[in-house]
Amino acid sequence: MPPEQIVAIAAGIPLGRLAEPSDIADVVAFLASDAGRWITGQALNAWRRHFLNRLRRILIGGV
Repeated sequence: MPPEQIVAIAAGIPLGRLAEPSDIADVVAFLASDAGRWITGQALNAWRRHFLNRLRRILIGGV
């Protein structure tokens, strides 16, 4: 993917960047720890749907 497209996608994400594998790993580690024991039955999206919708708009020509 061209860098311009990555920048355009990242601009639509609140943190202004794509997630790194370590970002997801940190969430998994938290949920698996005692600190996350009260978080049950939740779906954590990690912006996947937002990323795919944004990517589709970029690839078909509209940002």
